[in-house]
Amino acid sequence: MALTILNFSAGYNETSSSVPSNTTTSSRYALGVVYQTELRIWIGLALPVLYVGAVGNILTMAVIVRSRWWKSGIQVLIASLTVADLIGTLFVHPHQVLNFVLAPVYPWNSLTYCRTTGYILMITYYLQPLHCCMIAINRFITIVLPRKFHILSSLKAGILMTVYCWILPVILFALPLAEVDGRFTHGSPFGQCSWAGYLGSRELSFIISASTVYVPTVVIFCCYLGIFVHLKLADSRLRQVGIEGNAQRSVRNSERKERSLQVAKMMGMTYVVFLACWVPLTSFFYLVRDIRRAPYPMVLLGMMLIFWLSDCCNTVIYSVMNKDFRDAYKQLFRRIRTCCFSSGSAGEEEANPAGAGASVVRHHGLRMPTVSGHTLSRD
Repeated sequence: MALTILNFSAGYNETSSSVPSNTTTSSRYALGVVYQTELRIWIGLALPVLYVGAVGNILTMAVIVRSRWWKSGIQVLIASLTVADLIGTLFVHPHQVLNFVLAPVYPWNSLTYCRTTGYILMITYYLQPLHCCMIAINRFITIVLPRKFHILSSLKAGILMTVYCWILPVILFALPLAEVDGRFTHGSPFGQCSWAGYLGSRELSFIISASTVYVPTVVIFCCYLGIFVHLKLADSRLRQVGIEGNAQRSVRNSERKERSLQVAKMMGMTYVVFLACWVPLTSFFYLVRDIRRAPYPMVLLGMMLIFWLSDCCNTVIYSVMNKDFRDAYKQLFRRIRTCCFSSGSAGEEEANPAGAGASVVRHHGLRMPTVSGHTLSRD
C-alpha cells in the first residue's frame, strides 16, 4: 500500500519539470482564494502555537547545554530529539504555514525551491518516531539487560543511534529528490510543496512507511511492555528481599527501579502524545485519497495543526514527569530572573545549587539510569 502520510499531492498530475502555466497555477491555488478568511484565522492560531513550542524547545535545549546532559546514551538521544523539535517549531512548520499563503509567490512557486523545502520537510517529520524508537531500545537495555548488552546503552551507542535517526530519512527521501523514484512537487489543495509519493513506486512507499513508522511503533510497544513487566517482577522480588530482613538493600533497589520507571514513563508518554497527534491526519489521508475532493479543506488544516503539536509538547512532558528536568527549568528561570531584574539574588543562587548539579549530588553513589546524570558505576 502506497504511503499516504502527508502526501498532499494525491491526484495531482504534473508532467512538466517547470512551473505550470497560469491556468494550472490559478486552479491549483483556487482553494487559497476561496478560504482566504479561514486561512488567516488558521495562521493566527498556528504561528503563535508553533512559536510557543519553539520557546519551550529552546528552554529545554538551554537546560541540556547548561547542565551538560550529553554524557550518556539517553542524554544524547533526548538532546537530538530536542534539536529536531526545535528545527520543526522554529523553521520548518512556520515556513509551511507561509507556504499555504504565499504558494503563488516566488520563491514558493519555484519548483527547485519546492523540492528543497519539501525534502527538508519530510526529513523533519520522521525524526521523532525514529528517535522515540532508539530511546525505547536504550531504556529497555538499561533497565532489563544492563549486564548482557550494556554496550548498547553507552554513550557511543547513543551517538550511533542518533546518527542513524538523522541519516535514514536523508537517504530514503534522496531518491524522490533526485527523481529516481517519485518526486517533490507543488500539490493540492493549497499549492504547498510536498512529497508526491503516488508518483513513485509502491516499494519505496512501503519501505519508507515501514522503516520510519510501522517498525518503530512495534519496537517501542515491545520495549516498554518488556520494561513494565520486568519492573513489576522486580518489585515482587524486592518485597521478598525486604521480608527476609535486608531492608536497606531493598529500599536502595526500590529507589533505583522507581527512577528507571519514571524515565521510562516519561519517554513512553512522549511517543503516546506523538501518536495522538499523528492519528487524525494520517487517518484522514487513508479515508480521503484524493485531497482535491476533501469535503472540508479547513478540517485538514486543523488536523495539521494537531500534528504539529507533537513537536511542542515534549517540554511540558519533561517538566511534569521528571523531577530533574523540573528542577533544571526552575533553576534556569531563577538565573534568567537574576540576570534580568537584579543581582541581589545571587546569594539565593549560591544557597540553591543548580537543579542538574543538585540532582547529580543527590543521587551520588547510586547506580541508576537517570536523565540528568550517569550511572556512576561502569555499565
